[in-house]
Amino acid sequence: MKDYEDISINLSGNIATVTIQRPPNNFFDYLLIQQIADALEELDEESDCRVIILASEGKNFCAGANFSQDKEMMNKSNPYAKLY
Repeated sequence: MKDYEDISINLSGNIATVTIQRPPNNFFDYLLIQQIADALEELDEESDCRVIILASEGKNFCAGANFSQDKEMMNKSNPYAKLY
């Protein structure tokens, strides 16, 4: 499995856990969405993976999104731009 900056992946048997590691609020932004999407695509290639659990560290699962710093990443070639 690839190493990610803001998430961890644990595959145990047929169950994968993708954990967001941005406590305490785990705000979403372009980079986090990209990391989660890449991790899900990576897990899709794992023949043993049957279940994926999305979890987070800290008090809140996700307290919202912060796209204010991501203006330069919003372009037509960005597959995640439509999520903004």
